[in-house]
Amino acid sequence: MRAHFRVLLSRFKKNKLAAAAVVETQAAFPGKRAQACRDYDREEAVGFCALHITEAQDFLLQSQLVAEDGTTKPKKREDMSKRVPKPHSINPTASPQ
Repeated sequence: MRAHFRVLLSRFKKNKLAAAAVVETQAAFPGKRAQACRDYDREEAVGFCALHITEAQDFLLQSQLVAEDGTTKPKKREDMSKRVPKPHSINPTASPQ
């Protein structure tokens, strides 16, 4: 996420108002994330809520980069069905040999 922020900020070097808006949004992010996740049980230990909100913020930054450039595509999350092998089917009618 930090790398995407830096790339986006470098693209707004000449446009100070847009750069200030990006910096303000990024600076406010940790507080908003903490506020959104404060009511989750054991969030300090697990970090599930914070992780998903951080991923969403990273995707937002990637989307802004695409909107600015048009050549860079945001990364897609890996499909779980491709990572997890399917279990072997057991045929109950087959006779043991």
